[in-house]
Amino acid sequence: MRGLGSLLTGLIVGGAVALLLAPEKGSETRKKIKQKAEEVGKDLEVQAAKGKEKFREFSEDGGQKFDEWSKQTAKKMNNWKEQGSEKLNDLKKSAEEMAEKAAKNVNKNTEPA
Repeated sequence: MRGLGSLLTGLIVGGAVALLLAPEKGSETRKKIKQKAEEVGKDLEVQAAKGKEKFREFSEDGGQKFDEWSKQTAKKMNNWKEQGSEKLNDLKKSAEEMAEKAAKNVNKNTEPA
C-alpha cells in the first residue's frame, strides 16, 4: 500500500506542475485533466485488484498453514499423552512390585522363629 500512496502523490504533484508550467486553453486543460483522472482511475483499479488477489492468497495460505499446524500439534499432544500414560502404568507396576516385596519382607521378619 505504500507504493500506491507514493504513486498517487506523484501523479497529483506531477499533474499540478505540468498544468502550471504549460498553460493551455481551458478546454485542452480540462481534456488533459480528464485523461489523467481516467489513467489514475485505471491504475487504482489494477492496484486494487492486485491487492485483493494478494489478500486472498495470504488468507488461503494462512488458513492452510493454521490447519496443518493444528493437526501436527494435536498429533504431538496425543503422542505425549500416550507416552505419559505408558510411563504412569510403568510407575504403578513398579510401585506394586515394591509394595509386594516390602509386604513379603515384613511377613518374613514377623514370622516366629
